Amino acid sequence: MVAGAFKATSTAALEIECYIKPISQQLDKHLLDAAMRIQTSPLYQYIQKVRVPSRRRIAHLPWEKANWTWSPLEKVEHYLRTRIGQEPEQQLEPKQPYITAPWWKPPTVHIAPDKTRGKEEHDSVVSRSRPSALVLYTDGSCINDKVGASAVTADGSITHRSYLGRASEATVYAAELRGILSALQIAYKKDHKAVIVFTDNQAAIRSVANPDRYSLVAAMRAVHNSLLLVEWKEAWMNEKTGRELNRICPEPTTKVLLLHKSVPRPFSSLIVQMRTAKIGLRQFLYLRKVPDVDDDKCECRRGSQTETWGERTRDQQDLRKVLGAPAPALKAAKFMRNTGLLGQFEAIPQTL
Repeated sequence: MVAGAFKATSTAALEIECYIKPISQQLDKHLLDAAMRIQTSPLYQYIQKVRVPSRRRIAHLPWEKANWTWSPLEKVEHYLRTRIGQEPEQQLEPKQPYITAPWWKPPTVHIAPDKTRGKEEHDSVVSRSRPSALVLYTDGSCINDKVGASAVTADGSITHRSYLGRASEATVYAAELRGILSALQIAYKKDHKAVIVFTDNQAAIRSVANPDRYSLVAAMRAVHNSLLLVEWKEAWMNEKTGRELNRICPEPTTKVLLLHKSVPRPFSSLIVQMRTAKIGLRQFLYLRKVPDVDDDKCECRRGSQTETWGERTRDQQDLRKVLGAPAPALKAAKFMRNTGLLGQFEAIPQTL
């Protein structure tokens, strides 16, 4: 995608048009990632030990109020607490450099696309498995505010149950992982060469294949990204520049990228210019005080020459409504090319 926008185009409008978060929000995201990366490091405990906040009290002020004495890391930590709260921050677990040995190979996992396909694949795997293969089923759930896990063999001869605590103390996700662990413990004791484990939790399956995943950190990042998106929406609603695009795209959305998918770059630039109303037609050139442009009138002298005028005189449609969908937007860009009003796009081959 090539935006090809003019210098006069609103930065906020271009961020919406390209679905690129504002710089301030990108800095916020990197700051949060840095804070969590440092606080989950095994070395963070040593950083806390060498700190002596009481030594830096000024005029008997507590450390929290003497913010001008904070180190860069302390500022990052304070930012993290203000964004996600102090309790989630205290629950961050240390990340070990290697959860598994570097040469460890994950088990083969497969996730069926839907329930029907899952049942078919289950029956197929069981029917094709060796007679000596050990087949197990696992599950984790929360019933009556109690979280537990279980693992059972296909013939029901061996069952393993675990109680993890109340819902306020444990999660169903942890129970699902505990169920898989119980199944593997059964398999280890039985000493089978072929083991097949069926479970119904996709997150647990993925974490078994890729154990370097931290649910709490990932959840906190997801929450923070949601907050950033809400702030971006509010900022765009209150933005005073780029109001032409606001009529077409009232909030940030990834759908805007579909307008430029598989679209030739010149037409992609034309779409951006038409949607932002910053395009080399007479009205824009006149407002920018371009020499030799004495007025904003179209050659037909029936109105201002804007990105909507040509289409309005053609079939009484507002071109800005057309620019919200991929196929009509591409047609509008080709129509604008065919008018010959934009010299920089005359070199676009008619075959495109």
